[in-house]
Amino acid sequence: MAKVINTKIDDGIFTFTFTNNEDEVFSSFKLNPTDINVAARAEELGEYFDQLKNSIQKVTSGKEVAELNKQIEDKINYLLGYEASKDLFKEPITATTVFGNGQVFAYIVLDKIAEAIAPEIEKRKKKMQTAVNKYVEKYTK
Repeated sequence: MAKVINTKIDDGIFTFTFTNNEDEVFSSFKLNPTDINVAARAEELGEYFDQLKNSIQKVTSGKEVAELNKQIEDKINYLLGYEASKDLFKEPITATTVFGNGQVFAYIVLDKIAEAIAPEIEKRKKKMQTAVNKYVEKYTK
């Protein structure tokens, strides 16, 4: 039998949960806030989500809402780099669900992603620069 060497690494992944008034989790997703690709995809999708606000307001049929939900799910899956929509948008709470305070659920999710990405990427850039400086120092003496 082959020897198994297990290496435990803190991957830094955040798990976001959304709960209702009864403290029951109704939705969740995972995010690696240090994944620079998530930040790049967020920039790429920014315009789409800005324009989506107008699309949501112009919806006139259930079929259009269903299509918007599908588009949003696809974009958020792409943004996060995995099929997050399975755990994130479960009936009766969908991407286009508007809560009593007027917030659309998809935008709540996007705000949480943005809040997590910015500070983590900045922290990791500083750590990476420190590490690079440490190794470069060896060769500049």
